[in-house]
Amino acid sequence: MPLNGRGRRLDHALDVLEACWAPDPICYDGPDLRIAPSLMGPKPLQHPRPPILLAGYSPAGLDRVARRADGWNPQGVPVSRLGPLWTTVRTLAAGHGRDPDGLELVVRANVTLSDRPLPVGRPSYHGTVDQVADDLDATRRAGADEVILGLDGEHGLNEVLEYFAVLAEATDLTI
Repeated sequence: MPLNGRGRRLDHALDVLEACWAPDPICYDGPDLRIAPSLMGPKPLQHPRPPILLAGYSPAGLDRVARRADGWNPQGVPVSRLGPLWTTVRTLAAGHGRDPDGLELVVRANVTLSDRPLPVGRPSYHGTVDQVADDLDATRRAGADEVILGLDGEHGLNEVLEYFAVLAEATDLTI
């Protein structure tokens, strides 16, 4: 899908979801879709709707998070940029009349572990257990409410759980 127009389409998709989650009868009349008054169910258990986490990091994407989402879910953002970008989201949210403390930062960390330390300039969450633990601690200091760990490569469930247990122990995090 071309980059141009993706933000607009995402806004429309969010509008459609909010219409579908609203009390019945629902209707929607947008540029790409029209829903005639109808009953739609089942409705989400969460009220008023399920939490929406968005992952954008462009200026327009961060503004969309601030306007529309319940939280920011970045992936691939260097740990050193998380804090400043999260501050931007919170400032933008306040500018839109939203409570910045109502937003969550849920970071996706794709971990690649190595036996030897990686040099300066390594990607965030890549390196030894100690290097990744330092990144996870920095992610927490940047304001993360939650970190979703992914382990790069092919690993069995037991191996993944062992790696995550070692990381949790190294960082005092809870799995």
